[in-house]
Amino acid sequence: MTKRTVKVYLDEDVNTVIAEMLRAEGVFAQTVSELGRKSLPDDQQLQFAVANEWAIITHNRVDFEQLAVEYFNEGRTHHGIFISTFKPPRVIADEFIEIIDRFLVEEFMNQIIYI
Repeated sequence: MTKRTVKVYLDEDVNTVIAEMLRAEGVFAQTVSELGRKSLPDDQQLQFAVANEWAIITHNRVDFEQLAVEYFNEGRTHHGIFISTFKPPRVIADEFIEIIDRFLVEEFMNQIIYI
């Protein structure tokens, strides 16, 4: 198993099975549910991810695109926002792995990546 350097936080709209699949592939993955952070606003979820130096995976395209714009306009940094349409968990996990294996963790800084 490869040890991967990207650390990721899964928003509450993302199936928690994906975190298990990512962990099985050597990815550090935490979920909103596991950390008792359900029902918190999106900006707080992103702030939490930033404070922990984690990227975030979400299905909430509209709100997280807006947050990315706000971060850019304010000169704030995040560690990557991965936005996925609703797909089977295995597909999302595999596509995420494929992306993170092609780039350095630093290349995800302040980026929106669509999976």
